[in-house]
Amino acid sequence: MKRMVPANESRPEKSKKGLYEIVDHFLRFWFRFVHPYRGTLELGLADAVLEQRVRPAFDQFVSHAFEEGAREHVARLARAGELPFLPERIGGWWERGEEIDVVAVSDAEGTILIGECQWSVKAVGLDVLVDLKRKVQVLGAQERWPRVSYVLFAKAGFTPELRAAAPSEGVRFVEACALKRMEDCGLQ
Repeated sequence: MKRMVPANESRPEKSKKGLYEIVDHFLRFWFRFVHPYRGTLELGLADAVLEQRVRPAFDQFVSHAFEEGAREHVARLARAGELPFLPERIGGWWERGEEIDVVAVSDAEGTILIGECQWSVKAVGLDVLVDLKRKVQVLGAQERWPRVSYVLFAKAGFTPELRAAAPSEGVRFVEACALKRMEDCGLQ
């Protein structure tokens, strides 16, 4: 188990917004898909559980791990000196039904990196960036961190429209493949 607090909390140890999550992916799978259907599985209906319970919810289950991988990727970029600032905290943000998947904060430099993860078969479009900017307003990030940059993570890539808008918006793109080792992606 791990306690998660929004990355914008300046004193995470005192935060009342903490959520607990199971960090082991095997255990997350067990408690999400095996334990609730144990009786059905013991009846020998594993194929039915797979088709009716696991497959319909699997992309949502994987998306959580994808978000975690995206935050780890941002931490790797920071360690490699590939971010334009030195983050003090990396995590997510949530409040009143809103959520930002990736947040990296430097209070000292007045900088924040905001990211969205999309685990979908559809390429990410400009609408995702527009919604992310709206969430930045809800977060009130620009008052606290005047320099805001964006990163988008996607399973299925990005639309040409979004890529065309990116240079003026200062958006960084990361495809799911980049979260793995380069040779696994066919890149050497």
